[in-house]
Amino acid sequence: MTATIAQPAELRPLNTTLSLLDSPWKPLILYRLTDHDYRFVELHRTLTACPQATLTNQLTQLVRDQLVVTANAPAAPTSYSLSRTGRSLVPLLLALNRWGRAYVAETQPVTSAHHDA
Repeated sequence: MTATIAQPAELRPLNTTLSLLDSPWKPLILYRLTDHDYRFVELHRTLTACPQATLTNQLTQLVRDQLVVTANAPAAPTSYSLSRTGRSLVPLLLALNRWGRAYVAETQPVTSAHHDA
């Protein structure tokens, strides 16, 4: 039997948001889609470290969660874009990126180019 941990009601929206971004790739995919629509091959080219099967799986989940929408034109590959709900995440993604930059700057050890011999 799996135990469930009760969470305070005021934290449920935060938990929901974090669960939508629960992989290392989802925020990157969403961030990439902020500038324009992408076909799968184009998106994969911008995220070369992401295995093709993983990208397929992540896009499927993002579409299921209504953060990304697809457009299917006759005789054209499917393109992916942010949904209205996905677009509402853009300020959060930008803020997370700024926070991450500041965090890395604060926590990375300072290295000196000059060492005393």
